[in-house]
Parts: sequence; C-alpha cells; structure tokens
Amino acid sequence: MSEWISVKDRLPKYGKRVLIFHPSYQGRPIREAWFEKTDGKGHHFMTDTYSVKNPTHWRLLPSPPEEAENG
Repeated sequence: MSEWISVKDRLPKYGKRVLIFHPSYQGRPIREAWFEKTDGKGHHFMTDTYSVKNPTHWRLLPSPPEEAENG
C-alpha cells in the first residue's frame, strides 16, 4: 500500500476513493472519501454522508484480500 501523501504535494484524481486524514477529527481522524473539488476555501472531499474540508493527507485504499481457494 502507498504511503500518506500531503495535499500540499498532490491531490488524488477527481472522484477517486481514498483514505483521508484530518487531525482535528477526534476519535476518527481517518475516513474513506473521494476528492470533490478545490476552491478558494480549500480542498473538499466527500464521504458517503458529508463533506470534509481541508484534510492534511490522503492515501490509496488497500487492495481487497484475495479469496482463498477451496479444497
């Protein structure tokens, strides 16, 4: 899996699902989201239920586990 990437260095492709990190979110600073837009107020990511403004870092989602062979 890739390392954390600062939003200052690079942003994910529009609509790409990633993990984001926002240090001010107490208890759950890491969430699955997708990049929505950048405007004069910062970078906006969407989760399934709400918007997250200005996370500090993101990383690609891990690959799903391979299915075990039956036998």
